[in-house]
Amino acid sequence: MNNAPYIVVFETTSETLPPDLLAFIRSMQYHELNNNAFVIRTGSPISVLSDSIQDKILSECPRVMSSLSESSMACKGCGATQQLRVWDSLNVTLDPSLKEALLKGELHAFKCKHCGWSCHVSYPMLYHDMAKRLMIWIWSDPAPPKMPVLPYSGEYQLRLTATLNELIEKVRIFDGGLDDRAMELTKCALVIQSLRSGTPLTEKLLFSGVRRDAKGEFMAVFEHLKKAGSGCAVVPMESYEGMKRALSKAFGSADPDRRKWIRTDVNYITALLQRLPRT
Repeated sequence: MNNAPYIVVFETTSETLPPDLLAFIRSMQYHELNNNAFVIRTGSPISVLSDSIQDKILSECPRVMSSLSESSMACKGCGATQQLRVWDSLNVTLDPSLKEALLKGELHAFKCKHCGWSCHVSYPMLYHDMAKRLMIWIWSDPAPPKMPVLPYSGEYQLRLTATLNELIEKVRIFDGGLDDRAMELTKCALVIQSLRSGTPLTEKLLFSGVRRDAKGEFMAVFEHLKKAGSGCAVVPMESYEGMKRALSKAFGSADPDRRKWIRTDVNYITALLQRLPRT
């Protein structure tokens, strides 16, 4: 084994761990999440575990910890080539300071050292929030990434997005304790309403947050990305709550999207609409 930092997750309680393993965990830098998961970060070989478990850890660790590499990129302004820091994966539970930089777009920003030309660069990246049990890929390929479902990911929400903006939207939705599928359905209702009113929302809508209007009602706020700048659209949160209730009625207690990488695109939403109860 090498001395790279390893991340290990045990989904168990301290009461059920063998004493030697519990002592090992407590000797390392670790976090205890939700009283049923231990996260260990260590640069030492994990000798207390069997060889087969160690091999499994080594094969899965790059999937759950923050990982940084470098790639060369040519400036479109002057043609000069320079190195670009690329985040292959981002664990915001273990590296919380990186989350703000991600939401500001700093981790995907490129600025030429020679001429000052700048842009945002899109590349595949895995966002991992262990506390919220959430994984989101920036992954534009129609085929999902070849990533095995981890043994402790039974309650994880697993999502695929095509762009950084879509990933940021997902983070905002899940940070707010909301259901992204119900939010996508709310967008559909908002677009239909706009068509009927004669002011169609023809470009992409991205959820940006919840605010109160002058009457004190909670409103879902969406950024309307237009070719020339952007606008704003709002809809009462009651619309979202109605969509969420419809999903609960359709799915019952068994959520069919658990342990699946899903992309909440037009095809997914179309299929989802067919499953909702008719009113």
